[in-house]
Amino acid sequence: MFKTWLETNEKEILYRDCESQDIAQVVALANASLKSKQEPHYFERLCNGRNPFIVATWQGKVVGYAAARLQFKDKQQFSNFTTMAVSPEMRGRGIGRALTAKLIERSEKIGTAYMRGDVRDGNDHARALYGKLGFKEEPYGTFKDGEGKFRIRKDFSNQPQDWSM
Repeated sequence: MFKTWLETNEKEILYRDCESQDIAQVVALANASLKSKQEPHYFERLCNGRNPFIVATWQGKVVGYAAARLQFKDKQQFSNFTTMAVSPEMRGRGIGRALTAKLIERSEKIGTAYMRGDVRDGNDHARALYGKLGFKEEPYGTFKDGEGKFRIRKDFSNQPQDWSM
């Protein structure tokens, strides 16, 4: 019987906190996946042991990552979901969903009140994923390149949502 990639290798994907030696691979993945060029110092600041920053590795190689920056607003700490990417050859295997779920889990465990972020209007796949994971969205201006964006938010408490962020 022929086994699919997921049946044989899904358990080999490891999810863990980002470490400084991951930065070069994270930058390469970001630059292959995102619209704007990313610099190492951006990820170095995120990968400080304090911010939620999860990497997915397969056979020792970083194949995905998701990161958030801890911030404060109105005396509440929240997690600002800033970036995520999955290697093109590894997409469609649930890695993005697992990374996002682990980032949510880590943010909630740290004690943040909520997680928020921005997503491109045309990124239907990401918007659908975030909706399935309990994020609410509303239109929120445009990115620098003119593409529309949505603000996403997931509360970790019973507090009402305040979209005046």
